Formats: sequence, structure tokens, C-alpha cells
Amino acid sequence: SLGLGAAALSYDGNRVRRYNPSDMVQYVEAINRGTVCFHEEQESLEECINDHIMVRLRTSQGLDTEQFKQRFGVSALNCLLTAAKQHLERGLMDNKNGILRITPQGVMLSDAIISDLFVS
Repeated sequence: SLGLGAAALSYDGNRVRRYNPSDMVQYVEAINRGTVCFHEEQESLEECINDHIMVRLRTSQGLDTEQFKQRFGVSALNCLLTAAKQHLERGLMDNKNGILRITPQGVMLSDAIISDLFVS
């Protein structure tokens, strides 16, 4: 994803994040100089997994477990499904056709649910 403007965030879809400065004056001065002004960081595998979990479970599309397995491996998927089990059993999440979603009953607890699924 490409972030445009002050304080915007860009992500290459792999492991690199770029942050534009939040200070509007600094951002505009960089543009006027014709320079690029951003900070860049490389994510660890754990950060990538956690970001994927957080972003996908905050959408109506949910988290596709097959895509997750292809991107992060069988072991990561097994850990995710093990952590999700308690929430699935309580009806706070569902897993239909390999798509994990937070249910309407779980929406108010979504931050806690998602943090339970993070790897450390």
C-alpha cells in the first residue's frame, strides 16, 4: 500500500514499512526541495504475521487460512488455529470455508481476540 501525505504509512506487502514525517512543515519543505523524506523499517517475520492477522480480521473479508498457510507456512497456521479455538468455541469467531472472521458477538472484544492470536 502507498501512503501519501504527512504521517502516511506505506507498506511493500513483504516486510518494508515507510513512514512520512508527521510534521507538516518538515513534509512540505522536503517536497519543495524535491527530496523524499521518510523513515524506513524492516519488519520481522513475527511482526509480518501479527500485522496480517490484525489487518485481515478487521475487515469483512476476514483471514483466508489457505493464503495465510501459503505465505507463512503450516506451523504458523497451526499456531493461529490453536489460538483461535477458544474464540471459535465461544462464538466470538467463525471459520467458514477456511475464512476466519470475528462474529458480531465478538466485535466489541476484537482487540482482545486479535491480540490473543498474535505470535511472540
